[in-house]
Amino acid sequence: MNKKTFYYCKTVAGPALDEKEAKSIWQLTHAVKESRSLLDSGSIYSMLTDNAVYEAQNIETPIAGKENIGKYLDSRFEFLKDLRDQGQDIGELIPAIINLPHAKDHPCLIFEISNQRPALWVLSVTQDELIQRIDILTDAPLPSEARKL
Repeated sequence: MNKKTFYYCKTVAGPALDEKEAKSIWQLTHAVKESRSLLDSGSIYSMLTDNAVYEAQNIETPIAGKENIGKYLDSRFEFLKDLRDQGQDIGELIPAIINLPHAKDHPCLIFEISNQRPALWVLSVTQDELIQRIDILTDAPLPSEARKL
């Protein structure tokens, strides 16, 4: 039987974000939180650059391009609406900060469900205040390292 060993060292924080970039990331992070709570994929779609990337550590291939991400979120949010309508817990996104190699105290969203933290949502934004990347982090850094605000 093959066993995989996973070694993890706590993330060393990079430099602090400049004030303008942090403000931009926070505004978009809060907008994504609201869109997810309403299961409104169109709002997130409108915040993406044309060549945005959605990448999760637990999927093999990143989703590239605004149109492809929009289609993915449409189907994902429809699935979540069905679960919610059946009375199932679909979790929530909670504003937090996380240390990343490229930024100390980077804004993020903790995905929390049934008192568990299976993932973090981290945004990268452009100077035009649009979302360039949505990274879903499940392994590194650990979602438990994020600090709720």
